[in-house]
Amino acid sequence: MIFFYRKLFFFFIASLIFSFTFLTVYHVRKVISYEKIKRIDKRKQIGDINAFPLVLLVSLPGSGNTWLRQLFEETSGFYTGSVYNDMSLFEGGMYGEALRFEDGQTPLVKTHSTSAPNRNFSKAQGFVLLIRNPYDSTVSEWRRTRSKSHTGIPNEQVFSDGLWDIFARKNLHHWRQLVYETVNLASKLQKKVHLIYYESLLKNSTFELEELFEFYEMELNWKPELTK
Repeated sequence: MIFFYRKLFFFFIASLIFSFTFLTVYHVRKVISYEKIKRIDKRKQIGDINAFPLVLLVSLPGSGNTWLRQLFEETSGFYTGSVYNDMSLFEGGMYGEALRFEDGQTPLVKTHSTSAPNRNFSKAQGFVLLIRNPYDSTVSEWRRTRSKSHTGIPNEQVFSDGLWDIFARKNLHHWRQLVYETVNLASKLQKKVHLIYYESLLKNSTFELEELFEFYEMELNWKPELTK
């Protein structure tokens, strides 16, 4: 009987957490759609519904996805989107996190998987695959998850337990799988993949962004009015 009530209690708590998260995302979406994000930051904007084709920014966590999105937003003047509705990123100024990725209001949409069964990417018109050295991306993501921050805190103590070994093996498998599934989906849809290496982005971000926008212009017939 005690076990039953304990289980019921945990179910109740989980339901409250889910409801709070759902209502928070719903409320933020409602506010964003009516106040037109650009009033918050006039340097950036969102498009109307279906203004942009679906272009997926695909990467393994820890590969510089957030950084590339920031560069893209500052340069193009448009917010980027995401399939995750990450409220921590939203609170940090990435207001595209609150939008439905299916609505086509952002020119770039973050995802860490192109094979998730609960998401329909069949309408994707292009892919931006961001790849980082798998060792570095694994270390970066491990530090982020242990520090609860998207920037991560270098602390060697987080590698001292056995969980790191398990995480590293699993993450390296995901690295291989992500590249395969992205190329496979692009081939199936007969769409192009624009490849960006994190290390190249680090060395010359200006050149990599120019190449990225050229991809948009050539393959998607869209060229933003680049900001200085």
